Amino acid sequence: CADDKDGDGVPNKADCAPLDPAVYPGAEEICDGKDSDCDSVVPDDEADDDGDGWMGCEGDCNDLDPTVFPVAAEICDSLDNDCDGKVDEGPCQLIKALVFLGLWDLLTKDDEPPQPDPQEDGGGGSGGCGCSLYKTQVSGGIASSFIVYLMPVLFIGAMKHRLRKKKRF
Repeated sequence: CADDKDGDGVPNKADCAPLDPAVYPGAEEICDGKDSDCDSVVPDDEADDDGDGWMGCEGDCNDLDPTVFPVAAEICDSLDNDCDGKVDEGPCQLIKALVFLGLWDLLTKDDEPPQPDPQEDGGGGSGGCGCSLYKTQVSGGIASSFIVYLMPVLFIGAMKHRLRKKKRF
């Protein structure tokens, strides 16, 4: 049909995008940021309101926070940064346990536990885990092995340490 430049079966006059065969009245909305069905409405989940490069329909679970998107590094900030349904998982749990048990200063010789640094992403959209934890960088295998195998040992040691401290007073 000479009246249909994009070949989508809809005449140019009735087509809101006469040069785009994927956009026409009655088309299925897909996650592309366009008004695919020509109803003059782009679905809310097809916008990137926080500018992190991810739309809600692509899995961004909080499109008002640029530190939260599907491949973001999990940082210890009480948010689900990587949209996996878990908050502060992995090495964050170890750091929180060490702070709670009073062992952070013994292991790091720092007066204060590290503070959240949301500017230090570490993920960079790569999908890999830069796992920016406060200001402590932990990467992949060593951290995972440390948590899985040494966490019970640390926990038992910490409990013994706390019990000894209580007996002194």
